[in-house]
Amino acid sequence: MQSNLGIGETDSTQRVIGVRQVHQDDEPLDTWWVSVIEADFVQDDRAVSSRHVVPLAIQPGVQFMRTISVEIAEAGVTGHANTAVLDFVVRAEVLVPNEPAPSLDVTLLAPDADPDIEHPTVTAGDCPAQFTAVAEGVGPSEVPVTAELVVELDRGAAGSNPREEALAGFLTHFSSDLGPFNFVPKIALYRISNPDGIEFFCSQNSSMGQRSQANIIEALNDAIPVEGGGSPTFDREDDAIVPNLLNSKLTVEFGPAATALAALIMELVDTQPERTTVARHLFTRETELDWFTQVWNDAFFVDPTPFSDPSPDIWLIMWSDAYEE
Repeated sequence: MQSNLGIGETDSTQRVIGVRQVHQDDEPLDTWWVSVIEADFVQDDRAVSSRHVVPLAIQPGVQFMRTISVEIAEAGVTGHANTAVLDFVVRAEVLVPNEPAPSLDVTLLAPDADPDIEHPTVTAGDCPAQFTAVAEGVGPSEVPVTAELVVELDRGAAGSNPREEALAGFLTHFSSDLGPFNFVPKIALYRISNPDGIEFFCSQNSSMGQRSQANIIEALNDAIPVEGGGSPTFDREDDAIVPNLLNSKLTVEFGPAATALAALIMELVDTQPERTTVARHLFTRETELDWFTQVWNDAFFVDPTPFSDPSPDIWLIMWSDAYEE
């Protein structure tokens, strides 16, 4: 489908791009993505969104929506690095039985109809296996660091060692089953270090360490494909992990949840873990998938050697959760 858009303009034309026949007891998983060609006289520019896996519950009158964003950069000869961010609102609705199916407003292409069409390589919400950032150091002052995914667990999984057991126990207490029917909360553990062993500031107790953490979180934000529209970012709340995670717990949950939080931190600390503070900064990114579904990612750091800085490495814990009305 084609559209002529200027800066700040919106094409509000609704187009039927597909019709699918299903049974009422089906629970299909659709895969939605957008490929864009920005047509130029000199050179066409191409881009593609991430892959969005969308669960559909088949009930008459139900609607599902995603805002899928695509960022496309101009690669012409003008010397300007112009970039456009396009938001596509894709909606699926379940028609009443025996209601006539609408006609298509687009031309369907065969899967390999155009080899120039970009195809997605990542899935929205997936944890990256690796990402890089720049931390603050002593000499040099800028230290490139790499975050390596050590382990990723689904909610309900059993850990195979004490570290994984601590991660699994934490996720049990600080995630829910209130998301879409196929959404599985996950927890990921990253080890962040310099490949050459150069130490860097990473403790939240120093301004240098806080800036390093901010840089790492910004890189994490760029590395996790957004599941909804817009450009959400991780917001930092200082010393907020205890009130944010525990204030809403019921009396019967409070003790086990607090124990799980402390146990995870102690498991990741090498020197005097019993003296390590639980209070630490919490980073949160919220994304709205549709009118009634929200997904968020939370993250916090654990320094293995909290009583000495700079350090050779630091742990980053990130987990996902969702809520559907």
